[in-house]
Amino acid sequence: MGKFTIDWTNFALNSLENIHFFISKKAQSVVPANKLVKKIFKSVDILKTNPTSFQEEPFLKGKGLSARYLVVGMYKVIYVIKNKNIIITDVFNTSQHPSEMNK
Repeated sequence: MGKFTIDWTNFALNSLENIHFFISKKAQSVVPANKLVKKIFKSVDILKTNPTSFQEEPFLKGKGLSARYLVVGMYKVIYVIKNKNIIITDVFNTSQHPSEMNK
């Protein structure tokens, strides 16, 4: 299959920034927030060699969109595959309703 490149949309990066901010405020420390963000970036690296090994996102599939997801803790990393690119479109807390995804 070869190696894929990973690109993050501004929306996904903003979602990750919001998650970082929320965790930092809740914990009154950036340490757990930094740890989570680092874990998400590290986990996404597996997509470079195995992008199709994760499930399709059922909520988006129901809307006619083809996206997959990777779960990291309580978060879904939503992505699409375009040629040899993995495009991260959102990072979504699984405790939220799926309708909040990719607004």
